[in-house]
Amino acid sequence: MKACEYVLFERRDFDLHFWSQVDKSGDCWLWTGLRNIFGYGRFTFDSSSMMAHRASWVINNAQMPLELNVLHKCDVRLCVNPKHLWLGTNRDNALDMSAKGRAPTPLAKLTEQQVREIRARRKNGEKGVDLAREYGLCPRQIARINTGHYWRHVL
Repeated sequence: MKACEYVLFERRDFDLHFWSQVDKSGDCWLWTGLRNIFGYGRFTFDSSSMMAHRASWVINNAQMPLELNVLHKCDVRLCVNPKHLWLGTNRDNALDMSAKGRAPTPLAKLTEQQVREIRARRKNGEKGVDLAREYGLCPRQIARINTGHYWRHVL
């Protein structure tokens, strides 16, 4: 068997295994296989695993950069209908969640000035736990603000 035939055979098995776990009876094609703790479908094939809606995108479109997300137009976590999926960045995902009223908190709880204050106060020895309580954040967020992981653009 030639290498290209092997790839096609594996790809066909991948596709068949995937679609055998999908209910296409409605507008949203629902994943019936495993789910993760957040309610999204989890597809496993040949000892590797990926999100079901991401697998659907790959099957119907092409490979994509890992930094991009596959987002749902329909907002149904188990939907794998390629017509309901689109590619976006983490920011696109956050804005989409916020626009649909699913963001747990507003995207930006702080102003740039507050970020500068937090960094200055941490530099002066104030505890992250105390700052978190004052600004309504968790200590991990304060640490990430302080290290520049969050609000990197603010100097």
